[in-house]
Amino acid sequence: MEHTPTIKIAIADDHEMVRKGIINFIDMFGGFDVVLTATNGNDLISQLKKADTLPDICILDINMPEMNGFETLDIIRVAYPEVRVLVLTMYDNEQTIIKMFSYGARGYLLKHAGPDELKEALLTIHAGELYHPDIKASHFKFFLQGKTDPAFPRITDKEMVFLTYCCTELSYKEIAQQMGVALRTVQGYRDSLFSKLSLKKRTGLAMYAITAGLVPLR
Repeated sequence: MEHTPTIKIAIADDHEMVRKGIINFIDMFGGFDVVLTATNGNDLISQLKKADTLPDICILDINMPEMNGFETLDIIRVAYPEVRVLVLTMYDNEQTIIKMFSYGARGYLLKHAGPDELKEALLTIHAGELYHPDIKASHFKFFLQGKTDPAFPRITDKEMVFLTYCCTELSYKEIAQQMGVALRTVQGYRDSLFSKLSLKKRTGLAMYAITAGLVPLR
């Protein structure tokens, strides 16, 4: 029988109870092994430098002392691109989530999520997909596989430019200024793409742009 490799996990969170809770969940799953725990970003990077074998996935808090999650993400993206990061956070606003993805996170999960969601997130990220609690990775596969099909709605050049801006921290008003168009025109691009891609949030547009390779990660 073919042996399935154990997925190696690192956890970086400044709260001991959170770390222990995640470890307890992961121990129940089977097929995972927590190989590293850290109390902040500095601690995590220091341990990664010394590690004989890197983790497959790092579960990373955003609010940490000494080095926050965004700074840590930036270092991991450049120095350890093979390590995929799942952000564990209390923040649920679109701009923060988009910033996470643009800094190299492969997924995010709210801290009140249950064990089933955590397992799904880890498996999705390990499979090479982006994870969002409300948007399935298969959604993007469907549209990317069909984008050369004449039956699929065509994304215009202007909408493609708008998609790249969706991955930034710019507001819709600021995007309109950058594109040299009226705010209502940008809102029209947004609504058109929502319809064409069956999405409801800017986060989804940013994830589509990243999955499609339209924008490089920071």
